[in-house]
Amino acid sequence: MHELKDYIPILYQAGSYGSALHYILNNISIDNAAPLPFGKSGNSHVFEHNILNLRKNLTYEIKHHTNSKFIKFHPKLRKEQSLAVEITRIVSVVDKAILIYPSPDHRLLTINNFYSKVWENWFEDGELAEETEEKKIFIDNLYSNWDIPPNTLFVNIPRWIQREFISLYLFIAWNCHYEWNLLDHYSHPKLHVITTHDFLYNFESTIRSTALICGIGTDNIDNMQTVHNKMMLLQQNLDSDDICNNIINSFINNTDYKFGKLSIIDEAWIQCELRNIGVEIQCNNLNAFPSTVADLKKITYST
Repeated sequence: MHELKDYIPILYQAGSYGSALHYILNNISIDNAAPLPFGKSGNSHVFEHNILNLRKNLTYEIKHHTNSKFIKFHPKLRKEQSLAVEITRIVSVVDKAILIYPSPDHRLLTINNFYSKVWENWFEDGELAEETEEKKIFIDNLYSNWDIPPNTLFVNIPRWIQREFISLYLFIAWNCHYEWNLLDHYSHPKLHVITTHDFLYNFESTIRSTALICGIGTDNIDNMQTVHNKMMLLQQNLDSDDICNNIINSFINNTDYKFGKLSIIDEAWIQCELRNIGVEIQCNNLNAFPSTVADLKKITYST
């Protein structure tokens, strides 16, 4: 029988590199590392790991697949939960735990990961797959506010409608999911926090300090650095936050800025941010998003 107190939980919400961190810590002290964990989307879900699940009655289920001392867990899965309360609930029964959480400059990166890496289709297969009140609200808003035949798959809906829908609903849901920004007001003496920035860009020092806290060796850190380098090459949205912030700042400051093809999340975030400053995009049938701020300005109006 395995008990939670025997593990070091890795706590994270979807999209923040918790599985990648789990793989690294599982293999950092051994020579015969597990096969590379990367899926086709650049996620790190393809390896055996220990999982902690929260049942609907708020009890925990441990799925033990390896002899690793680490176990991964999503603390908040439902709107009514408190992320801080769930983290504290876990940390209170273990000696130590790890939380990996988005840096302020990685919000869009994490949302892109959340949208594109976790499920084949976010709307049909993801957290809206279960019959919940949240799903009913999303579906009612989608099919009642746009001229879409009922039961049309989200991926088959015109891009301009996908963009507008995401701009109105997904970012609010993500902020709730992550209780953004939790790190501004929450800490725990038994919780070791890693930001996505440090995991991605200060890898060796971050892993060495984490290994020291967890009481594990780092004999295999050179190989794990190679794994990390390969993972970085698979990430498609590392610059999303910088690019989209430049677009908004250029729009506000009346300067032009040229950019390449954006993800649907990036486009929707721009539409949302412009709406927040009283500007709307003439988005009806706008399936091809502009590639310069000058062209973007031509299709916007003040509200």
